[in-house]
Amino acid sequence: MIKIFYKTLILTAVVLTVLIAGLFTKAASERELEHQKKRLREFQGLIQEYRGIKEELSKTTAFTTNQARKNKALMDELNSVLNTTGLKEKIRALKQTPVKKETPFGDVEEAELIMERLTMNEIANLFYQIDQRHSITISRLSIKRAFDAPELLNLTMMLSSLKEKR
Repeated sequence: MIKIFYKTLILTAVVLTVLIAGLFTKAASERELEHQKKRLREFQGLIQEYRGIKEELSKTTAFTTNQARKNKALMDELNSVLNTTGLKEKIRALKQTPVKKETPFGDVEEAELIMERLTMNEIANLFYQIDQRHSITISRLSIKRAFDAPELLNLTMMLSSLKEKR
C-alpha cells in the first residue's frame, strides 16, 4: 500500500512538474509573441516610410531627368538619335548654325543635317526617333533621289531645338 502511495505521489509530482513547465513555456511563448508582434508593427512602419521615400525619390529623379533632357544641347540630342538609328556613317554633313535666335520662351538652336544614300525605312526610323525627342523640331526638309541609285534617297533637313531660359 505504501508503494502505491509513493507511486501515486511520484506520478502526481511529475504531472504537476509537466503542468508548471507547460505554463512557464506558455507564458514565455506569449511574451515572445508580443515581442515579435511589436517588431512586426515597427517593421511595417519602416516599410511604409521606405515606400514613401522611394516614391518621392522616383518623382524627383523623373523631374530631374526631364529637366536635363529639356536643356540638353541640340547636337547631343542629334548624336543620340543617330546612334540609336545606326545612321552615323551615312552623314555627309552635320553643322550647327552659329546664330541662336532668341524668343520670349528661350533660345532656339539650329543645325543642318545632310545624309546620303538612305532607304525609305531608314528615313522613317529617323523621323520616328526625332518625333520621340520632344525637344527637336524639323524646320525644313528636302528629300531627293540619289543620282547613282534611284532607290536610295538623299536627305537635307534643318532641325531646331528650344532651350529654356533659366
